[in-house]
Amino acid sequence: MQIEWSSNGIYFIDGIMSHLPAFQFSYLMAVSPLILLVFLCFDKAQFRVAWLLSLSVPGALLLPFLLITLLMDRWVDANLTFLSYLRDVEDLLTVIPLAWIAPIVFCKQLWNLARGHFLPTDRWSWVASAALVALDLWTVAVT
Repeated sequence: MQIEWSSNGIYFIDGIMSHLPAFQFSYLMAVSPLILLVFLCFDKAQFRVAWLLSLSVPGALLLPFLLITLLMDRWVDANLTFLSYLRDVEDLLTVIPLAWIAPIVFCKQLWNLARGHFLPTDRWSWVASAALVALDLWTVAVT
């Protein structure tokens, strides 16, 4: 995979992310404060599940978009094989780690929410939240 650096971020030359320059991941990040506001309305904002769930939603929404974009690129160019599609997915998940980390965090926190497993925030909750914010910012820089 060839990567070209530009002033707007990273663009992939071979067409993997040909639809992404028009897509702004920062728009998805607006969902996080809204979800946290819902937790605040129910007086649950002091729990770990509120913070990690709200911060992982943009990345969890990003993964289906990226996979559909890759499938659309493969559908347009029928000469490419399934193996090249898997290589592109691997390259994409390496460049944008939020695309696979956030859905895992989202599913785990959704499971905790469904079970009513509310742990208070602690030092490690803030570290995990900061890591998700850092991955969000990296994804904004890349896309």
